[in-house]
Amino acid sequence: MNEIKRIAKGFFWNQVGRSLEYVLIFLLSIIIAKFLGSQLNGIYASILSLVFFFSAISSLGIETAVNSTFPKYFGAEISRAASAIRKLLLFRILSTILIGGILYIFQIYISKALNISDYVIEYFLYVICFYALKNIISLLNSFLISFFKTKAGYTIAVAIRIFEVVSVYFLIIYGYGLREIFILLVVSNLLQLIALFTYLHKSIWHKNAQEVEIKDIIFLGIKFWLNSMLEFLFGKQAVILILGIFSIGFYDIGNLDVSFSFAQAINIGLTIGLYGVSVAAFSTIEEKGKKVLSEYWITINRFILIILIPAFIFFIIFAKSIVLTVYSEQYLKSVLWFQIFAFVFIVTRVFGGGVAADYLQSRQMVRALLVSSLICGVVTVALTPILIYYFGIYGAVGALVISNLLIALLHFHFVRKVFDAKIDVSFTIKILLISVISAFAVVQFNSILNYSNIPVSIVTYLMFALVVFRIIKPLNFRDIEIINKINPRIANIAKKFASVCIPLTDRQKWAFNWLEESEIVLDIGCSNTPLINYLSAKSKIVIGIDSDLQALRSINKGKFYLISASAENLPIDSEVVDTVLMLDVLEHLDNDKMALAEAWRVLKKDGVLILSVPYKGLFKFLDPENLSRKIKNKKNTKYHKHYSYRDLRRLLFRLFKIEKLHYGGLFLYPITFGINNFMKRHFGIDLSNFWKKIGDIDNDISWGRLSYNVILKARKI
Repeated sequence: MNEIKRIAKGFFWNQVGRSLEYVLIFLLSIIIAKFLGSQLNGIYASILSLVFFFSAISSLGIETAVNSTFPKYFGAEISRAASAIRKLLLFRILSTILIGGILYIFQIYISKALNISDYVIEYFLYVICFYALKNIISLLNSFLISFFKTKAGYTIAVAIRIFEVVSVYFLIIYGYGLREIFILLVVSNLLQLIALFTYLHKSIWHKNAQEVEIKDIIFLGIKFWLNSMLEFLFGKQAVILILGIFSIGFYDIGNLDVSFSFAQAINIGLTIGLYGVSVAAFSTIEEKGKKVLSEYWITINRFILIILIPAFIFFIIFAKSIVLTVYSEQYLKSVLWFQIFAFVFIVTRVFGGGVAADYLQSRQMVRALLVSSLICGVVTVALTPILIYYFGIYGAVGALVISNLLIALLHFHFVRKVFDAKIDVSFTIKILLISVISAFAVVQFNSILNYSNIPVSIVTYLMFALVVFRIIKPLNFRDIEIINKINPRIANIAKKFASVCIPLTDRQKWAFNWLEESEIVLDIGCSNTPLINYLSAKSKIVIGIDSDLQALRSINKGKFYLISASAENLPIDSEVVDTVLMLDVLEHLDNDKMALAEAWRVLKKDGVLILSVPYKGLFKFLDPENLSRKIKNKKNTKYHKHYSYRDLRRLLFRLFKIEKLHYGGLFLYPITFGINNFMKRHFGIDLSNFWKKIGDIDNDISWGRLSYNVILKARKI
């Protein structure tokens, strides 16, 4: 498997797994917030903030160091890293036990220093156990991510999170509280740790591993750790701890937690699989040059924006209804805060928020990360207490807004120093326009029906968005090319939403999609159609042949050779061509057998012929050219020939073996073609593109033996 496919597969499973896990974690927080109320939710959020705080202290940045170094040191084989994995794992276990013991022994002093409520101190032992297990699980997952082996890790994680959600729900239903919930979380994380060890034990204990000193990885990790500690200072957990120091009530903390978590669930949950593994991806493609980096930057950020902006706009518009549906009236105070956070996250994503940090980590640009985090951390630490002191909980909202905007801008600034990372303003405006129009349409639709239901509104929103996407078409041809490398089927769907896609219709579009990458392609009867300009994307040498010299002269110069010749007598040596195209050619020729024999002659062994002709379908009598000749009663004129399947089999017999066949168009294609020709000849109005698009819809539908056209792919025998 080549590097691109290996990375793409790793991204896919990381995206699916982490997104599902994040959704389940968010669902767990919803259950606790909804059924236990804002007061207990505030306590739960405070406890989780402690867990994250302790994890940030003791992680030493090893996960990020592993993701940025392992792909370079060990390539694609995780077994080669067995020695380093064992050493790092032992180091993490010992450091976690040491720090956990210190925290437990000095819990009274720590609680006084952080002004922790007595409610939280009651759960301190569970906090330490939860933290210790999370710390080790995090490192094991980083090993899997580094080698893009993300499927197994997140299959285990998703299974554990489902167990947690279901179990917590029933615990609350049967009257149990936070103590039992945290015991359950400790047990579930222990199960996850055992499952990961079971999966990795062969790789961890592999004998023929490459020996490597881990001190360099740890020292690099410590540099990243300084950055992560500074980042913690401007995160939600730090703000919640500061709110506790200022004795802000758990009710307000619960509302702030809901608003920020809700926005963060959309911001990170929908694209979480891109992070972490993106560090490894940047490390892998770094050597390919700045142009590849720029293309990757644009592609990944477009992908993020096309997912997140529509989601954020919908939730901003329907925030109040969603909060009431998902949570309760206790959290109405969080609606405005959520809308503010959602808008801020859109802005950060426009500047490559998240992706920029991954790039800096992959390049091991620790200084840039530290400077960014230091500036942001100093500003946040200085401003947050002041804002909270004067404005209370609203000051905390302001502090989170400032910190998230500032860190995104700083990271983007440092990325721009390395390569030409661009802000895709026009693409962002298009997606915003699509989202706002669609959301407005849903509001009007609900108003007319006098009915509002969130699931129904989501479905309606998606339907409107697809229609507007189809009209505005924000994607371009380069996006389609990249998508096609990962999954051709998805690329075919995406083409419908691309404004600068290859302008091919009818059989030309099918022929281009069926083309295999080759050395030489020969387009017989190329005329002056757009196809000749795009064949170089699939072939190193492109040759166009046509008997109409005027048509050849009208073609703009490009990466191809043009020859004026007859299809029945090709000026090409035998067995030199990989692919021959004969689109809408055979029906015009006097000797179609000779033309096919010539195509067979010039093709290499196992060469490909892509052929299209009018079919003897239900509406063959609507052929515009034939109708025109009959109406004008022209004698001694050549009519368009139409072929049946039997005719084609007879012509190709002993020359070619048919591999693919598509029947397209019923009656819409010949009618639109005829209307366009009539308007051109009699009124001088050329609406070819418009009529072609209408006819193309009909041509894409397979009407079987009733069809007007047929295109086939055959191989030389």
